Amino acid sequence: MRLFVAVPFPTGIRRGLLTAVEGLRAQSQAYQRQSRRALPRPSFTQADNLHMTLAFIGETEREADARAALEEAVLPPVFSLTIDGKLGRFGDLYWVGTEDCPALGELADAVRSSLLKHGFHIDTKPFRPHITLARRLELPAPPQITVPRMTMTVSRAALMLSDRPNGRLRYTELSSVCLPDA
Repeated sequence: MRLFVAVPFPTGIRRGLLTAVEGLRAQSQAYQRQSRRALPRPSFTQADNLHMTLAFIGETEREADARAALEEAVLPPVFSLTIDGKLGRFGDLYWVGTEDCPALGELADAVRSSLLKHGFHIDTKPFRPHITLARRLELPAPPQITVPRMTMTVSRAALMLSDRPNGRLRYTELSSVCLPDA
């Protein structure tokens, strides 16, 4: 099974982000209609899959150990996180960022540290908070979309399963831990 740890988003945040995803989809479709060459087929994040990854575990059969690592992590108290509305990209992956939030970095560090202590081999590159909106997206110019600025309370971290039933990417929450009250 393919696992990761994430901050899940409430419905209102996912709804707001979905407007940006749909804007990217519309611009991609327009570009594909006018392009005279074959373009890669983009993948747009489904509303139920929108989240903020804290640590990617990858393929493992150690679900119980991953749960234990998450439960034993020394987590920061509940905090606010603001999605800043700024679109960015890593190659052909488009994402939206957040305002600087030290508590989010502390949460990612705590989760990663606990996973490493439990023997998981995770990516140790510096944490770069982002919310993936689209992959394999090729556009001729920067997208002209508005990503709403939104604030949410981060009160838990979740162990997630990534799978592809019938070829469609799906993220399923397996368990979660609550952050302590401030």
